[in-house]
Amino acid sequence: MSPLIKKLVVSLVYGLGALGAVVTVALQDGAITGEEWMLIGSAFVAAAWGKFSSNTTVIMPSRAGETIAGPPKP
Repeated sequence: MSPLIKKLVVSLVYGLGALGAVVTVALQDGAITGEEWMLIGSAFVAAAWGKFSSNTTVIMPSRAGETIAGPPKP
């Protein structure tokens, strides 16, 4: 999988995480109004874009030259 695709997937997962809290608050009165749908969408976009634009490294199982103990010693 390419690094861009991994970065996109991680960003979308962060966006979905933000939806959990917003939907919980929106459903307190038992229904989601049109304005609340707009806020739900805004929360998703803000979280996903914030993670996508600031994410320079995606967590990977192993990177070349590194181990669990850290970078190789000279």
